[in-house]
Order: sequence, then C-alpha cells, then structure tokens
Amino acid sequence: MVDIENHEYRVMDKDTSKLTIEEVPFQEKEIVHLKDTISALRTELEEFQFAKDKAVQEALASKSGEIEQLKVTAQALRDELENLNYKKDEDVQKAKADSKDEIDQLKKTIQALREEIEEVRYNGEAKNQETIALFNDEINQLKSTIQSLRDEIENEKFEHLKLLQKKEADTAAEVRVLQQSAQALRDELDKLS
Repeated sequence: MVDIENHEYRVMDKDTSKLTIEEVPFQEKEIVHLKDTISALRTELEEFQFAKDKAVQEALASKSGEIEQLKVTAQALRDELENLNYKKDEDVQKAKADSKDEIDQLKKTIQALREEIEEVRYNGEAKNQETIALFNDEINQLKSTIQSLRDEIENEKFEHLKLLQKKEADTAAEVRVLQQSAQALRDELDKLS
C-alpha cells in the first residue's frame, strides 16, 4: 500500500526547488529593469556625446578667434612694413643714406613674426585634433561598453528562457507522475473496496 502522507511530503519538498508560476513575473520585472538600465545608459551616452561635441565646438571657436586675431596682427604688421618701406624710400631719397642693415633687420623681424604666427596656428590646429581624438576614443569606449551590456542582457534572456522551459518541462513531468500516483491510489482503493 502507498504511503499517501509521505508521498505528498516528498512531492512538496521537490516543488520548492523548482521555479513556480508566481516567480515568473519577478523574472519579467528583472528583464524590464535591465531594459530600463540600457535605456538610461543610452541617454547618458547621448548627453555625454552632446557635451563633448559642444566642448569641441567651443574649443574650435576659441581657436578660430585666435587665428583671426593673428591674421589681423599679420595684416597690421604688413601695413607697418609697407609704412616702413615707404619711410625707408623717403629717407633714401632725402638723405641718400645706406639703410640696408636696418631693412634686413626689419625683414628678419617680419619673417620671425610670420613663423611665430604659423607655429601658433599649427599648434592650435594640432591641439584641436588631439582633443577631438580623445573625445572620439572615449565615445568609442562607451559604445563598446553599451554593446557588451547588450550582449550580456541577450545572454541573460536566453538563459532565462532555457531555465523557464526546463522548469515547465519538469513541472509537466511531475504532474504526470502525480497523476499516475493518483490513478494508482484509485486503483488500489478500488481493489480494497
């Protein structure tokens, strides 16, 4: 004869190790939470990219202003050079003085100033390129992190689905066992009757 009380205790003890139907919504809530986290990360990435782009634009605007100022300075130097050349010619005509050394010195000064302007312009452009490259590297790292999180979430979804399917299969098998046990008990009761 089958021990009904002990059999039911063993079935109930086995049920506690299985995923119940009531626990499924918790898994769904966890998936929703993970989706919300990804959405928040995407928003944070977009805000970060916007801030970085704005900083680059401001840096470029600042350098553009500096370049324009240098152009104005160069034009002023050219004007000054023209005035000096005019004055030199006037002095030559008036005094017939040899001012070759002074003219050469002025030309060297102008050349040095032009080279300095070019160096400042080059350094400014190089700095902008370096800043943009750093921003792009950081953005790419964030994109890589987001992709890793997406992959991890997809793996979690897949594992959860496998687990849920296994639990459903185990539950169905257990139901069949219980049905068979119940039928066996009925048959035994019928025999006893």
